[in-house]
Amino acid sequence: MLPGGWLAAAFRSFIVTQRGDAMVEFALIIPVLVALLVGTFEVTHLVRTQQKMERVAGMVGNLVARAESHTEENFQACFDAASQFAWPHDLFENGNVIVTSIVGQEEDENPTVLWQQVSEDGVTVESRIGSPGKAATLPGGLGIDEGQGLIVTEVYFDYTPRLAAQMFPARRLYMQAFHSPRRSAIITM
Repeated sequence: MLPGGWLAAAFRSFIVTQRGDAMVEFALIIPVLVALLVGTFEVTHLVRTQQKMERVAGMVGNLVARAESHTEENFQACFDAASQFAWPHDLFENGNVIVTSIVGQEEDENPTVLWQQVSEDGVTVESRIGSPGKAATLPGGLGIDEGQGLIVTEVYFDYTPRLAAQMFPARRLYMQAFHSPRRSAIITM
C-alpha cells in the first residue's frame, strides 16, 4: 500500500459504510481537526513574525552602533534595510522603527535621551524609552556609566492573523534591541 494509502482507505470506508455511526464520528472530529490545523498555522505565523521583528530590531541597532556619527541619509538607508529585512511583512505599512541614543549621567541621575530617529514612512508610534532631552526609561537592571552611550532600537508591528481572527485577535508586537556604540562612547547626530 502506498504511503498515506491507509488514510484514503479509511476515508473510503467511511463513505461506503451503510451504518451512520462512522459518518457521525467523522462529522464530530472534522471541526476539531480543522481548529487544530488553523490554530497551528496561526501560532506558527505569529511566532515567525515576532522572530522576524526581533531580528529587524537587532539588525538596525547593529548598523547604527557601528558608526561614529549619523546623518538623515544614513538613517534612511538603515530604515530601507529594515524594510527589506522584514520581508514578506510590510514593516512601514503596519509598524515603525525608532532608534534612540541614550547617554549615561552621574551616578545619582537617570540616563538621558540624547537624540531619536523615527521612520517617517511608518505608523505613528511613541517611544517607550522617552523623548530627546528627557530621562530615559530603561528596563530594570540596565545601567549606563557616565559619559557612555547606548543605542536602543524599538520595532512596532501591528500583527493581523491570516485565517483565525476569532481565535487570535490582532495585536501590536513590540521588540527592543540594545547596542553599545562601537567606535566612540557616544554616537552623534
